[in-house]
Amino acid sequence: MLGISFAPAMLAVAKRRAKLLGLNAKFIQGDLRYLNKLRKKNDLGTFDQIICLETIEHILKHETLARELSLMLKKGGRLLLSTPYKGAPKVWGDRTTYKEDGGHVRKGYTRNDLKKLFEPNGVRLVSVEYFGHAGSRF
Repeated sequence: MLGISFAPAMLAVAKRRAKLLGLNAKFIQGDLRYLNKLRKKNDLGTFDQIICLETIEHILKHETLARELSLMLKKGGRLLLSTPYKGAPKVWGDRTTYKEDGGHVRKGYTRNDLKKLFEPNGVRLVSVEYFGHAGSRF
């Protein structure tokens, strides 16, 4: 098990939780915008499952992240990805920044967006589910 975060405080929390649960996990500080360099520097290997939650919508070069995540999946592996839905109604305070300043660089994705992003990298969409309501976005 491997966890990656750019935030040292989040890594510390994750380490404490893993220890409490008795998990054999490794955690490294890194920026997923540079996953290629991170993979090579740390010899990250490949995984049966990758979980990437609420991240891709913050990254301008999402094609690069999609490719790198795909390269890290073992054949037959699964990627669990969560991201906002492009067609969701706008909620007060929503903003798209178009620069990587911590906000969303795109509103979200549709099923076709995700298909175009991941299928050229050998990752087939098995299921796309929509969840949420205005109260879940505050």
